[in-house]
Amino acid sequence: MLRRLVRGADIVPLQNLLDVCEPVQDYERVIQRKHTVVSPLTRAVDAARPDARVGRDFRALVAGNQGEAEIRAKIEGQLRLWVLNHDMLMPITHRSPILREISTLSWDLSRIAALGLRALISPDRPWDEQEKEALAKAKEPRGQLHLVVVSAIKDLLGSG
Repeated sequence: MLRRLVRGADIVPLQNLLDVCEPVQDYERVIQRKHTVVSPLTRAVDAARPDARVGRDFRALVAGNQGEAEIRAKIEGQLRLWVLNHDMLMPITHRSPILREISTLSWDLSRIAALGLRALISPDRPWDEQEKEALAKAKEPRGQLHLVVVSAIKDLLGSG
C-alpha cells in the first residue's frame, strides 16, 4: 500500500512518519470524513497501524531515561531521523496529492523533534511560547492521523 501512495518513490520517509502516527480513535474517523465499507483504502490513514510500535518504544525510552548514555544516544538518533525525514518526504508529497493532507504532520514531527534535541543538549533551558505552540499544534490530527510521540517530547522538555 505504501508503494502505491508514494507512486514509485522510496517508501522509507513515509514509513518513518507512519511509524509514529496512529489513526484517530473511536468514531472520530467517521465524524471527520464520510467513510463507508465501500470507501477505497487509498490514504495514509489506511496504511497506518492502530498501535504505532516505534512511537510506543520511543515513549518507553524517554520514560525510562535516567541519563544513561546508551538510552540518550537512542533517543537522540530517533529525534535526528525525524528532523531530517520531513525534507525527504516533501518531494514525495508533491508527486502524490493524496499525501498532501499529512505534509503538515510531517513538518510538525520534524519541528518537535528539533525541540527534543535542544532539550537533550540543554535540559534546564526554559522554553518559550513558540515551542509551546509547536507542541500544541503537533497534537492536532491531520489526515485523520495523530502523532503519538508528542507527550514523550513534551516530557523531554520537562513541561507539565
